[in-house]
Amino acid sequence: MSGLKPLRLFLSLTLGVCLSGCPATETDDAASSRHGAPVGHVELLTFRPDEDHFLTTGRRFPVEPGASLQDALQSLADQLTRSYFNDGPEPAPGIDIEVIGVHTIELPQRTLRVVAVDLRDLRQVAGRIFFQGSSGGQTTYYLLAATLMQPQLSPPLADGLVVLYNGKKFPELDHIRFSGLVSAESVRPVVVRAIQRRPPRPAEVSD
Repeated sequence: MSGLKPLRLFLSLTLGVCLSGCPATETDDAASSRHGAPVGHVELLTFRPDEDHFLTTGRRFPVEPGASLQDALQSLADQLTRSYFNDGPEPAPGIDIEVIGVHTIELPQRTLRVVAVDLRDLRQVAGRIFFQGSSGGQTTYYLLAATLMQPQLSPPLADGLVVLYNGKKFPELDHIRFSGLVSAESVRPVVVRAIQRRPPRPAEVSD
């Protein structure tokens, strides 16, 4: 949690720049605390890597309507950790994803939500295994963004994503940009095409 206080300042500044044309009515910690509200009836999806298109759909992901937004996001993050970072030809058991906060900003039309996560990589192998090269880096980028923001929904589960690396700003990479704010709208076309190519399978507890 050491990066949470500077993260709040970073989010406030980033959102202020990105949304300067929108008349926000609330940006303080009271708004941030609202991530405890129930997530409601939403149909969440899991995603899998795809060699040609970065990602494809997996299964429908069940979540209790009474679950908080942060708990639902952490469940999605845990599923991604199990199915991608810790499962494959070169698993990395030292990697996990912690949802460290949800920042909200009130607009006249609706509430925007930005989720902040920390990609914890104890052995510092993610760069070599999951972010190496254009294809590998973008696949990981889209998997993280699609899973945590669910941009196929209207509105998405989260409108923006900030990713830290071991509690600090994400390092600059050649092929992707996790060092700033990732918007759900920017990854939505890739997610929609994945769903159109292959509709998600029914939910399965063991997935």
